Amino acid sequence: MALEKGDYSIADDLFAEIEERRRPEVEEAARAAFGRGEIAEAEVRWADAAEHYARAVDLEEKPGFQNLQKAREFAWRAGQYDAASRFGTALLKQARKLDEPEKLAEALNEHAITLDAQGRYKDAEGLFREALEIGKATIGTQHPGYATHLNNLALVVEAQGRYDEAEGLYREALEIAKTTIGELHPDFAAHLNNLAGVVQAQGRYDEVEGLYREALEIDRATIGTQHPDFATDLNNLAGVLQAQGRYDEAEGLYREALEIGKATIGAQHPDYATRLNNLAGVVQAQGRYDEAEGLFREALEIGKATIGAQHPGYATRLNNLAGVLQAQGRYDEAEGLYREALEIDKATIGTQHPNYATDLNNLAGVLQAQGRYDEAEGLFREALEIRENTLGADHPNTVRGQENLDALLAKMAKDEPE
Repeated sequence: MALEKGDYSIADDLFAEIEERRRPEVEEAARAAFGRGEIAEAEVRWADAAEHYARAVDLEEKPGFQNLQKAREFAWRAGQYDAASRFGTALLKQARKLDEPEKLAEALNEHAITLDAQGRYKDAEGLFREALEIGKATIGTQHPGYATHLNNLALVVEAQGRYDEAEGLYREALEIAKTTIGELHPDFAAHLNNLAGVVQAQGRYDEVEGLYREALEIDRATIGTQHPDFATDLNNLAGVLQAQGRYDEAEGLYREALEIGKATIGAQHPDYATRLNNLAGVVQAQGRYDEAEGLFREALEIGKATIGAQHPGYATRLNNLAGVLQAQGRYDEAEGLYREALEIDKATIGTQHPNYATDLNNLAGVLQAQGRYDEAEGLFREALEIRENTLGADHPNTVRGQENLDALLAKMAKDEPE
C-alpha cells in the first residue's frame, strides 16, 4: 500500500477519493439516525432519542442548527448534561457566526437551560440576560417573545433564592402578556403559574392559591379540562393546598390530574410518573405509608423505562422512596437508596450542585436516625458548604441545612456523658 511505502501524497489522494465516494452514504446514515430520533421522541423514549440525535450530529461533517438543537434538547431531557453542554456550546458557537439575532437568542436560551440544569446558575443567568437584550433590540419589549425571555431569566433568578427580583420579572412578563395576548390565553395562564410558584416559595399561600385558581379557570375556558396543561394546573393547586395541610383537597386534585394524564399523555410518560410521585407525597403525609410506597415504586419503574436509571430525575424518585421507607423505620433499605441516588447525581449533575447537597442532607438524616452522629455531622457540613457556595447563605435551603446541623450538634452535646 502507498501508506506503508511512505507515499503519503498518493495515500492521501486515495483516502480523499474513498471519503468523497462514501459521503452520500454517511449523509444518508445521518438522516436515518435523525429519523430514528424523531420516532423515539414521539414514543417518549428520551434516552433513545438522545442517542440517535447525537449519532446524527456525529455523522455530519458540519452539523446543522436543527440537528444540534435536537441533540442538545434530548441529551438534556435524558439527564446527560455533559453531552447537552457540548452540543449547546457548538450550537451557540455556530449561532454567533450567523447574522441572525433571533437564532442567537434561541441558542443562548438553549445553552442556558442546560447550564441551569447543571446548577451553574450564574453562567445561565448571563446567557439569559444576553438573550433578553437581543430580544429588546429585535422584537421589542411589548412582544410575547420578550415576556418568555423575562420568564426564563426569572426562573434562574428564583433558583438562586432571589425571590423578590424573580417576582418582579414574572410580574413584568405577566403585564406584557396581558397587553399582547390577553388574559384569556393559555400562555397567560402559564405566566400566572410561574408567578404563583415564586409567591409560594415565599410562603404567601393565600395569594398563591388565588393565582393558581385563576390560571385553572383560564385553562378550563381555553384548552379544556382534558388537556395535560390543565392537569398541571390541578397539580400546582394541589401542591399549595398540601403545603397548608389541606390533605384531602390536595389528594382529590392530584387524583384528578392523574386521571387526565392517563387519558392524554398515557401511563408510560415521565410527567405521569411525576404526578404519581406527587400523589404519593400527600398520601405519605397522611401516614398511609404502604400505599405511598406502592405509588413511589410505580413512579420509579416508569422513570426507569422512560428517562433511564442514570438520570437526576430517577435519583429524585429514589430519594422519595427512601423517605417513605425511613418513615417506616426501615433504615437500612432507606440508606441504600439514598446512597444510590447520591452516586447517580455525582455522575450526572456533579458534586457542586444544590441537588447533590439535598442527597447528602437526606443521607445524613437517616444516619442520624440510626445514631451514627459523627457520619451524619460530616455529611450535613458538606451539604451546607455546597449550598452556601451555590445558593448563598440566605437561601431557605441553606438556612434549613444550618438548622439540621445545629439540631444534630445540640443532640450530640445533650447525649454526651458528663
